[in-house]
Amino acid sequence: MGQPTLEAFAREHLSKLGCTVKLGTRLVSFTQDERCDRVKIAKHCGATGKGKSKKT
Repeated sequence: MGQPTLEAFAREHLSKLGCTVKLGTRLVSFTQDERCDRVKIAKHCGATGKGKSKKT
């Protein structure tokens, strides 16, 4: 199974669970406790593939 097929499969499954996939982002941190999970992501700013990230 190639990456495009796997990505399509993952997106379809995640959408059934009410999730959306955001491209151009990276996981900064992940924590969890007995009440909830928390994530911090950074969104890539710029078209060159280099440069700054914006925390969201």
